[in-house]
Amino acid sequence: DVRQKAHKEAKLVADAEAVAAKISAVTAKVSVKVGEKSVTVTDGELSVETSYKNFLTGNGTKNSVAGGSENQIINAMFADAVPPVPQVVEIKDAAEFSAFLADAAKTGDSGCTAKLTADIDLAGITLPVPSSTASFAATFDGQGHSIKNWTNNGEYLFGQLSGTVKNLVIDKSCVITLKANGNPAMLVSTNLGLIDGVINNADITMSDETSDTRHTGGLVAINRTTVQNCVNNGKTTITAPKNAAKQIRYGSIVGSNAESSSVPVVKNCVNNGDIEIIQKAEANTGAKYIGGVIGAQDSNNESVVDGCVNKGKVSFTAEVEGSKAVYLGGIIGLLKGGNVKNCSNTGEIANIAAGENITAGGLVGNCIADGKKVDPVVSLTEGCAVNCKVSGPAEGSGLVLGSKSKTKGCQLGSEASPVKVAGSVNGVEANADNAAALAVGTSFVPDEINWIKVVFNGTAPATDPDIPGVGYNDPGLTL
Repeated sequence: DVRQKAHKEAKLVADAEAVAAKISAVTAKVSVKVGEKSVTVTDGELSVETSYKNFLTGNGTKNSVAGGSENQIINAMFADAVPPVPQVVEIKDAAEFSAFLADAAKTGDSGCTAKLTADIDLAGITLPVPSSTASFAATFDGQGHSIKNWTNNGEYLFGQLSGTVKNLVIDKSCVITLKANGNPAMLVSTNLGLIDGVINNADITMSDETSDTRHTGGLVAINRTTVQNCVNNGKTTITAPKNAAKQIRYGSIVGSNAESSSVPVVKNCVNNGDIEIIQKAEANTGAKYIGGVIGAQDSNNESVVDGCVNKGKVSFTAEVEGSKAVYLGGIIGLLKGGNVKNCSNTGEIANIAAGENITAGGLVGNCIADGKKVDPVVSLTEGCAVNCKVSGPAEGSGLVLGSKSKTKGCQLGSEASPVKVAGSVNGVEANADNAAALAVGTSFVPDEINWIKVVFNGTAPATDPDIPGVGYNDPGLTL
């Protein structure tokens, strides 16, 4: 009615005057005059008249003014004058959370900061499906609050991320079922932003449906930027897909730490949950790269995995023979490049399969790198340690590294910082004299630029082991 219209117009005028005052406070370059029906923005000799709405929201018109739209010209005027004020959204219940995600699915909510002010109970709530095209560009801060009673039916919580998700807890009451195709994960499909301080307490399952899965993560399917300070406490059970031509890359935190124009980083992340992969009666020849923290790290020589810990058991069991390329690692299943440092594993690694290229490593299942970029292209140095039980084929089982393929640049430890090892391989307990031999599988073929430097739980042997090229007291010994 007339009164409502008048009230709305009065509010627009008041808001416009408030913004005009802020502009005057920060710059003398641009002047703003709020008229009875419009706003005039002047910058030197250039003057633009626009509506209250366009002035306040930045939703410019198509009308041409001096060669550009009102919106373009006004934005250019304000570029060095008024920084955008980020919107802060406080979310206190399931309805507000669902509404926020629905809006984000449409727009990405760029520039918005959303904060949970309470735990969110999603019992009986179906959340909106994230956009397949719009990246989530907002900052979402859980502030330590929990998502409870969420039944995940294979959809991501946020989809693709270019913003930030932090300080969020997934409660053990949630039921997480990863879909058996695409690149499934609980939170994010591809991370192009920052994931910081997310804790998962829920168990995770994935079924044996025919699948084209490649990258599968507990929290993140593919990481191209930074994931840090995240923890998984839930158990993962995956019944391997029946599709014989496809592969699985699974880590409780990240499926694939992928090549990127930026430097992919996974830092200070911990897995406490068991990971069990089961190959049912129908054989699957697709590769499986399974790590306690990361499934596979691609060949970006700058990639960093730093300060990560695995305490959960990582196991693969096949009910039939014929498995191929099954790599299990306490931290990473397949390592193709980059640096792994300050990482440790105390979880059991058990690869119970009959087939080709079956490996189990206390830290890394297998290294595959060509050495064309930087030698060594793959390194496990600076404070790595392992104390665990490893079981699998002798040629592919080691306390540090299961095996390596096509690798001309795999460095284990350094003179200054050898890898500390303890535990057993196929029932043989490590000691000061056999630690170097048990560090890698028997198929680890020496070449001119591979070298290894390990100590048994920090203790050197009484005498150097009788293994060509392996030592404790001489720097840079090459295999």
